[in-house]
Amino acid sequence: MWKVQSEKYAVEFAPTTALPFSLGRLDGMPRCVSRQQATLEPAPDDEARLLLTSRGHAETGVRTSNSWIWLRKGESAIIASGSEIALTCGVPPSRSVQKPEEPLENVVLKLVALQSPQAAMPPPARSPATGNAASRTEPRYNAWGSPIRSDDDDEEEKDSPPAKPPPPECPCGAGSFVEKLSRSEKNYNRRYYECPRRYIAAGCPKKHDFEWADLWVDHDTAERRKRSRSVSQSSNGRRDQCHRCLRFGHWARDCRMRF
Repeated sequence: MWKVQSEKYAVEFAPTTALPFSLGRLDGMPRCVSRQQATLEPAPDDEARLLLTSRGHAETGVRTSNSWIWLRKGESAIIASGSEIALTCGVPPSRSVQKPEEPLENVVLKLVALQSPQAAMPPPARSPATGNAASRTEPRYNAWGSPIRSDDDDEEEKDSPPAKPPPPECPCGAGSFVEKLSRSEKNYNRRYYECPRRYIAAGCPKKHDFEWADLWVDHDTAERRKRSRSVSQSSNGRRDQCHRCLRFGHWARDCRMRF
């Protein structure tokens, strides 16, 4: 966790590479400060420092020691805790104009590293007898060697939600359905399935681009099982059955459904 602070403002943030933290114009700052003047993200190969990148039209200042370093749009610098960030120098972005020695006080922010809550938590107490957590209780066994269940175990099983089954496979062979929730007024929060090939040019070849989850029935598999049962009952032990169309009299290599 990090924090940028000034005399009037203090903001805590936790930036990531995919979602950097933006610094921009606040109340009382000059209009030359952009809405997104600079961004902060973790420095590469160093979690204890941040990478500051200037994004606005005005130059962004950084001071880690005594002098200010001014970054133009697209330039970056690695900063650590205790560094100061100036969102503008107060003059147009030009190398020919001499920068002021000190920027305005209301555009200067100080970067502070905060201790994460996990690091601040004390280690759990350990029992000298077992070396484990002191709150752990030893299991009890009956005369047959089976563990005795307590009321707490039953309550934990009741409170825990049942495991959610994965989406079924699409009959076209593209893989598992993509499960989503409807946001329409008529079917709000109703689950439905989409074939992985829905947004491809031809769509699902089995016409299963959209199926309601509560009404889903794999008609192809059900029909094949029904035909398999009916054929097996009338086969009388024949072994020349095609495993593609489930008919007798030819093999799979000669089946017309192969093409």
